[in-house]
Amino acid sequence: MNLAIRRATPADWPAIVDINDSAFGGAAESALIGALERLGRPVISLVALADGIPAGHIFFSPVRIQSPGPPIPAAALAPMAVSPRVTAVIGPMPERAY
Repeated sequence: MNLAIRRATPADWPAIVDINDSAFGGAAESALIGALERLGRPVISLVALADGIPAGHIFFSPVRIQSPGPPIPAAALAPMAVSPRVTAVIGPMPERAY
């Protein structure tokens, strides 16, 4: 399987919705991504391609961490999804990262 990662484009939206909805079993994550995209808030949105077909998506959005000093700009990762069609080929994803 040939894997590649690239920046998501508007043409990827149907695949991003499919990947997230099938990975999470519902539309909540794709609705969140859509809302953040409409606000112009993504930091980075990447699509993973398996043999040229969108198979995964990762999305970072801006957040501000409140601190005793000035707020700290940061990026939050959510969501990250892999198509169940790909996990059927490569095996289950680990439940925890160490």
